[in-house]
Amino acid sequence: MPEYSATDIGTRALRLLGVVDAAGTPSAEDTRTAYEALNDMVDDWATQRQTIFKIDRSVFPLQASKASYTLGFGGDWSLIRPVWIERCSVIPDTSGAGNTGPMEIPLGPPLDINEFQRITIKTALSAYPQYVYWDRAWVNGVSQVQVYPVPTSSNAAIVLYTPSALKEFPDMGTVFSFPPGYARALRYNLAVELAPEYGIAAPEEVRRNATHSLANIKRANNAPIEAQFDAALVGVRGRYNIYSDTF
Repeated sequence: MPEYSATDIGTRALRLLGVVDAAGTPSAEDTRTAYEALNDMVDDWATQRQTIFKIDRSVFPLQASKASYTLGFGGDWSLIRPVWIERCSVIPDTSGAGNTGPMEIPLGPPLDINEFQRITIKTALSAYPQYVYWDRAWVNGVSQVQVYPVPTSSNAAIVLYTPSALKEFPDMGTVFSFPPGYARALRYNLAVELAPEYGIAAPEEVRRNATHSLANIKRANNAPIEAQFDAALVGVRGRYNIYSDTF
């Protein structure tokens, strides 16, 4: 599988713009400009759901009588602070795994601020939580998470499903491999990003390839969402079977 460094991607993007010729090498200043623009673009892609190719599953232990936890690198739940949390689950008892692993109960996505506000007694106790509230703060990359009800057991654990986006390039020389389609999308979209830096317009073919390559990886990452309805809206008749036309 081909591997590319930030310098490789930047050099090819500059060649697409004609800043350097096909066999040329960009100056140190041009290489630095391309590197910074590449990381800005990768950072932006991390906010777009369909450029995310993987969802990570992370398990964090809960403490009895503890409601609030820090989320972020070096926090109670140490991982790179995500742009969003896709799903949460609770493992009620991590000590009784048996032969099939611990039971995991889905909780859905974190509560929003309005839902969390409607909880009257936020310190209510239970064996394990049923909801998670995330304040989405950014304090040196750390935010706060509160679980509700507050667990009475230290055997419970929370499971977070978070997006794993492309990481920014730590330097210009380290090489990386990418999922299918990403190297081309990075190269052509970087060329479009760089064009204003040089006071030029990216060629039409470059813009077209940038659009198509980005659309390709978004299609590959697209995960259809199953329609869900509030039980109160569908009454008590049960689920409707579209094949038999019955409930």
